[in-house]
Amino acid sequence: ICQVTAGDNDTGNDGQFTFAFTSVQKKFSLTQNGTIGEVRLRESLDFDKNDTLFIFEIVVTDKGVPQRSSTTTVTIYVNDDNDNPLMCTSIINVDKVENSTTNIASLSCTDMDKNTALHYSLV
Repeated sequence: ICQVTAGDNDTGNDGQFTFAFTSVQKKFSLTQNGTIGEVRLRESLDFDKNDTLFIFEIVVTDKGVPQRSSTTTVTIYVNDDNDNPLMCTSIINVDKVENSTTNIASLSCTDMDKNTALHYSLV
């Protein structure tokens, strides 16, 4: 999902460091690849299940004595994807009914995506 880069001009243990979350993250993991901390998904995110915004901190700590550290804040915005199918009642065929004042057909559709606007047309 994202990367955090750290640098340290010290040599030896003072120049080595580790990345860590400052709080438990159920949906993300953090791996280190040299000077880069890589944030990855543990599971899929779903905007429709309120996975819309994540804010957490990553701390980088060197192995020197005394240890020094620096913290950064990561903000992840999840976009809505049109991933849920449109569900409608069966196709409706209506014979020509002239001058009718009663309901001749009903159509009901739903879409579980939160930001969806449904549009209907008579053809």
